[in-house]
Amino acid sequence: MTKPARSTYHHGDLPSAVLDALDETITRRGVAATSLREVARRAGVSPAAPAHHFGNKRGMLTAFVAQGFERFNRSIDESLGDVEGTGERLVACAEAYIRFALDRPGRFSVMFRPDLFDETDPRLRAAGDRAFDTLRGLVAAHQANGWRSAEDTRAVSVGVWGAIHGLAELWRNGLVDEELRSLGVRAMVTTTLAATVGIDGNGADAGGVDRMRRP
Repeated sequence: MTKPARSTYHHGDLPSAVLDALDETITRRGVAATSLREVARRAGVSPAAPAHHFGNKRGMLTAFVAQGFERFNRSIDESLGDVEGTGERLVACAEAYIRFALDRPGRFSVMFRPDLFDETDPRLRAAGDRAFDTLRGLVAAHQANGWRSAEDTRAVSVGVWGAIHGLAELWRNGLVDEELRSLGVRAMVTTTLAATVGIDGNGADAGGVDRMRRP
C-alpha cells in the first residue's frame, strides 16, 4: 500500500493549496512529469479541482508563474529595505534573485519558460513587468551617478539580468562547485557583477570612480 498524499487543502483557499502542491510536485518530479491528477493527489483534493480552477495544465502553470513573480517582487522589495547607494542596491537585488532561485527551485525552473504558460495573462504580465521595471530603475539610478551613463538603460538592464540569471542557473544545476559555493551567495554575486558589468564588491564602480561613492 502507498502512503496517502498529505493534504495541503484549507477550506476557502483551494487554488492556493493546488499551487503549493504544484510547487512541491515540480520540485520533486520536474514539470514534464507533472499532471493535474498528480497535483490534485498531492494537494488532497478531488481530481477535478485543478481543472475546475485553472482549466488545464497550461492555465495552472500560468497562475503558478504569476504567483511566483509576485512573490519574487516581494523578496526583492524586502532585500532592498534600507540599503543605500545605487551600486549597493543593485548588488542586493542580484543577491535576492539568486537566493530566490535556490530557495524555490521548482518554481524558478518554470518562471522563465514561456513555452509552458500564457505570456498574455494580465496578472502574469503585470508581475513580470514590475520585476524588470525594478531592475531597470536600479540601473538607471546607478547610471545617473556616472556608471555607463551613455548606454541604453534597457540594454544595460538586460546585461545585468543575463549575468545574474546565468549565475543562478549554473548554481541551481550544480555547475558551481562546492569550493565556490562555500564563498557564499553575496561573494559570488559581487564577483559576477564585477566581472561582467563593472560593479565591485561594495557596489561601487570597479574602476573606482569617486563620484559614485557615498560621502
